[in-house]
Amino acid sequence: MEHLWFMNCIILSYSSVWIFSQFEIFKRNMCNNVFCFFFFISFVLIEFVTVLFGFPEYFGICTMLYILFFYRGKDFYSWIINQNSFIASFAFLSVNIISFLFYNYFHLVDYKLLKAFIDLFSALTLIGFISNVLTNMKRNAIIAFISSISFEMYLIHHPFVSGYYSFYNDFNPFIATLFVFSTCILGGLLLHNIGKVTYSKLLKIYMV
Repeated sequence: MEHLWFMNCIILSYSSVWIFSQFEIFKRNMCNNVFCFFFFISFVLIEFVTVLFGFPEYFGICTMLYILFFYRGKDFYSWIINQNSFIASFAFLSVNIISFLFYNYFHLVDYKLLKAFIDLFSALTLIGFISNVLTNMKRNAIIAFISSISFEMYLIHHPFVSGYYSFYNDFNPFIATLFVFSTCILGGLLLHNIGKVTYSKLLKIYMV
């Protein structure tokens, strides 16, 4: 169940925005790029401390990102969509291919802090790629289908990525990744339909 870490993060992020919003100096300066830069650096230091004392390595990073995007999300989005699509695609592919190689050939999971920051940059390039490229595309049936079962795919992916049942234990990383996606799509579709049927039956019971 460790892949449900985001539940703690949601509570922490919401609480942090409320706490920081109580300070006038913070609200007044979040539009200042220099202030945001030092805000980012402060959370880098917090990240070191949380890992040092055994807390999950994502606490500092996720909280910092949520607060920054809460206040500066529109600015970030405007900047991203005005960038060259080729550059956005290149950045996304480069960072994530490097991340993939680090994960599978340099045992990145053993270095929690480094892993957390590489995950951060991978996530940022993914957000940028989706914002810049995919939102300007015509609605694609494949993307729409994957989007409709994305939460279910996330819920079931963990055993196939790490642990005893991980495909990476028995297959080449590239082959294992294909197996993970295939299994998650099929399992996600099954779980999605089970949820729809269950919801429909409960609706009939309680709406009578």
